[in-house]
Amino acid sequence: MKIASHTLPLSDFRIPCLFLLTCLMLVPGSLPADEEAAPEEIELLDFEVWNRERGYWFGEYTLLNASGNANYKASDDPTSGQFNYRKYYGFINLQVKGSELKQRNIFIRPALELEGKDLNSDGTVSINELDQFGFTSPYDYQIDLATTTATPMQDGIEAGLLPFDYTEATEKTFTANQTATDNSGNLSGSYFGIPTTTTIIGNDTVLYRVGNETLYQNQLTTLPGNGTRVRTAQGFFNGTPVYASFYRETRFEDDVDENGIVTRTAREKFLAKLAEFRQLHNVPEANQTADAEAFFTTGLEEPEPAASSEVPSLAQWKTIHFSPEERADPAISGDSADVDSDGMDTLMEYALVSDPWSPDPGHLPRLVTISDTGSQYLGLQYRRRAGTSSLSFTIESSVDLFAWAAEKQTVQMSLEDNGDGSLTETIRLDTPIKDRTQRFLRLRVRSLN
Repeated sequence: MKIASHTLPLSDFRIPCLFLLTCLMLVPGSLPADEEAAPEEIELLDFEVWNRERGYWFGEYTLLNASGNANYKASDDPTSGQFNYRKYYGFINLQVKGSELKQRNIFIRPALELEGKDLNSDGTVSINELDQFGFTSPYDYQIDLATTTATPMQDGIEAGLLPFDYTEATEKTFTANQTATDNSGNLSGSYFGIPTTTTIIGNDTVLYRVGNETLYQNQLTTLPGNGTRVRTAQGFFNGTPVYASFYRETRFEDDVDENGIVTRTAREKFLAKLAEFRQLHNVPEANQTADAEAFFTTGLEEPEPAASSEVPSLAQWKTIHFSPEERADPAISGDSADVDSDGMDTLMEYALVSDPWSPDPGHLPRLVTISDTGSQYLGLQYRRRAGTSSLSFTIESSVDLFAWAAEKQTVQMSLEDNGDGSLTETIRLDTPIKDRTQRFLRLRVRSLN
């Protein structure tokens, strides 16, 4: 078998070839929220700010008291308050579906290194010594270097609280569920029985308030749209400010190879970083949240994108390559759209394992002539997505570019695995080329879903 590939312009072919880039299904864009819709009928993801909020987040946090220090206060619970609030860490899963928002948080609170704060080396870290490092405590702490334990002291005697290991970090969880209250994307819920309201401002700002007539907390979140967010919160008690916090957060994204295959999901990366930080900051198993994976499941999660051993569906592939706004616009992500103007529409980009945003004429099918059994045959050579049953590939021919018919009898000459989720297939027609016979070929791709 001998295959000749034609690279001349179409008009130079004696037997030219035409490629049809077609699809049978359009994905309609999301409609704006109905102004008259009841709150329970609202689609929160119609609002850009909730698309920016949704996902798996990691953050670095600072929490300061009214004097600008961080509290360091032992209690009857040896994992309650003796940790470094000047820099701690948060893992947040925030999911949105329909009119609901749910979030699950685990905060890792690193231990405060006490040994270096015993400035006079007398075996006790005093209230004054802690203050010099920016921490406020009602207790001195007698430290035992051999056992790395600290005993809370008050006025030179034990304060009656349990000693604790000052090298061990702790965890704290937070859970919040809210629902739409109107058709403007705003939410309400409760925090330990206290009413909460969430108000969105434009596409990039969220104001969260705890309290009804009495204000307990205001929290302002800014989402610039680049996978980051910044939050500040102010806490009050009887109208008096008692704390302020500053959060810096980054959202995890799926890892995707050049062929649109998800090699590692955002959730997998999120849970792996949690495990890494537990080890890095010495969170013993007894202090860890039990079954973190189950804790982080809200019930609102979308199905996981296909793993590297799986084939992404067309819909999954679109979530990788297009933002929610782009998926809502058929002119950008519709199956017949050609956003990069390379001659391949969205369905063909998916079928031929190409990038819809990067022009790549090299992924177009190629007209070939094949020498086989002493005759010359016309054929096509093209890449196609491996392992999918949701697409059909058909070669059609015409002698006048008007009347087209599927070639019912074709011969597969080769099928090569490219090792990147694609196959290269070479197919010839069943009948040999005849002298001075004009014939056109095209490849038709259909979605079977």
